[in-house]
Amino acid sequence: IPQKETNLIYTAVLGDNARQVAFNLVSLLRSRGYQVETDFMRRSLKAQMRDAGKKQAKWVIIIGTDEIQKDKIVLKNMASGEQKEIQLSQAADQIEAVTK
Repeated sequence: IPQKETNLIYTAVLGDNARQVAFNLVSLLRSRGYQVETDFMRRSLKAQMRDAGKKQAKWVIIIGTDEIQKDKIVLKNMASGEQKEIQLSQAADQIEAVTK
């Protein structure tokens, strides 16, 4: 049985406030069939981005204190380096539209 090709999405989380938000978004994306990994070691953004690169993630979701205060997340395309801010309440739908 051929497996559906999945594009790995890596979630980089900065700060304890962002952890619960990230957990909820990761759960929602996984329920929609996405392969999503998250850093649980509380590493720096630079270290998390290196990890995402090693794991060949196609996309990185960045969620930190600043993003939560603005009610947004940052979605980064690892191939092009392009980043865009996305409204948190629409994140799953926006990610689905962008990553297809």
